[in-house]
Amino acid sequence: MRLSQNLNSHTKRLGISPRRFAFVIAFCGVIGTFTSVYANNTCVNLHGNYINYKIVVDSIFTDFSSPFNDTTQAEIDSLDLELDALAAELDTTESDTADTKWSFVANTKYRSQDQRNGVDISNGLPTFFNSVKLSHAIGLELSASTSHRIKTKKLDYQDFSLALSYEYQAADWVDLSAGLTRTKYQTDTTNALAGSSFIISLMADFYIKRFIIDLSLDRYTGDDASTSLSLTTLYPFKYKDLSIITMLGASLLSYEITTNRLKSTTKTTKAKTKKALSLSSVVASLPISYPIYRGISMNFTPTFSYSPIETVSSNRTQLVVSLGLKYSLDF
Repeated sequence: MRLSQNLNSHTKRLGISPRRFAFVIAFCGVIGTFTSVYANNTCVNLHGNYINYKIVVDSIFTDFSSPFNDTTQAEIDSLDLELDALAAELDTTESDTADTKWSFVANTKYRSQDQRNGVDISNGLPTFFNSVKLSHAIGLELSASTSHRIKTKKLDYQDFSLALSYEYQAADWVDLSAGLTRTKYQTDTTNALAGSSFIISLMADFYIKRFIIDLSLDRYTGDDASTSLSLTTLYPFKYKDLSIITMLGASLLSYEITTNRLKSTTKTTKAKTKKALSLSSVVASLPISYPIYRGISMNFTPTFSYSPIETVSSNRTQLVVSLGLKYSLDF
């Protein structure tokens, strides 16, 4: 998704003063027919031939037999200063606008509960979440994350995931992406997605003015086969130093829960498998990010969710809060 790029991207262009450019052209005319060949070529392509231009101009003025008066010498000195300043400006601008190829992001956060597409992942317990992500400008992204449930006296391992995805910018208004995620849950985890071993994801992001519409399809493979279809609308904006996103989304879930997992959740010995297709969640969220220092930001996200399926969530309505730190580095 280009969401983070939209919030932070900017285009820098070299602003060359018309007066400065006019002065260089005028002075090139004063030099004469012999020097105009060199000077004009340099004015057209000042950046590429700046050093050659300096050499040619200096050698021409050295070889002239007639002496210069004070005014001419002052103009030469002024031109040298102008050219030096322009070269420094070009070098600085090139350095600032150099395209970064790689991006690294590390996250750590506390969540009052872990929910995904309306499914209660952490069995109602708060979690401690950590993730790292490495992405390249061509659209490839590799990420890994782990979650631990926070119990009274210890952190209890919950799940680990490793994901690889690719994003393709099909047009200025749409991105298409696909991903594969390997997941591993703790054996005593009883949520409806815990039996999945791989997640195959297809996503499309539509950019309509300042709005972003995200459509995603996730297929959970393994013992518990499930399919989730989600639609989310996002509106990013900035208020002073705060980056804020308003999010509203809904998910449909087609799922199966195997016998063993049902025995744990329903405390029954009956052998059966639960299958259903239903609205799994309606979510309203407000992620807020505040920069602290050189790529480090603090993130706070309150989320209100409605989960109508009793089998996948213990509470139908609840407020979930997350608080954490993020580090970003482009190189």
